[in-house]
Amino acid sequence: MGTVAQLPAVDGRTLHLVDLENLIGDPYAKGRMVTDALASYLCAAAWRPGDLVYVASCPPVIAEIGFTPPVPCRLFAARGEDGADLQLLAHAPPELVRRRVERLVIGSGDHIFAPVCSRPSRRGSRSGSCRGPRRCPDGSSRSVLRWRS
Repeated sequence: MGTVAQLPAVDGRTLHLVDLENLIGDPYAKGRMVTDALASYLCAAAWRPGDLVYVASCPPVIAEIGFTPPVPCRLFAARGEDGADLQLLAHAPPELVRRRVERLVIGSGDHIFAPVCSRPSRRGSRSGSCRGPRRCPDGSSRSVLRWRS
């Protein structure tokens, strides 16, 4: 029987779960509409180098950033009702959130993510908060859900 490696905690790291289509509001968005929405999210969510970023959306939207994402990230093309949401939730198991990240930021307006925000952090705190909109240097604003341990 094999062993499972225990990953060390990384202080200050944030896990970003981004439903890009939900932020844009258009499954057929193209070009700057897509790149500007992701850039605004990253600004509003206070992205930092070293953060984990998972972006899911319908295939046409993912295709717009697939070869030139603005930050290192994992991209998931998903189809169907709640396809992107379910793809993102599959990559945020409680163990990852509890042990590997200091903060979880969800870029979506869908309530399917509410249970993720109520999971305990690695320090045992169950407190959560929703904040937004936040004004970015370019003058744009986006609503993002934030959870801090």
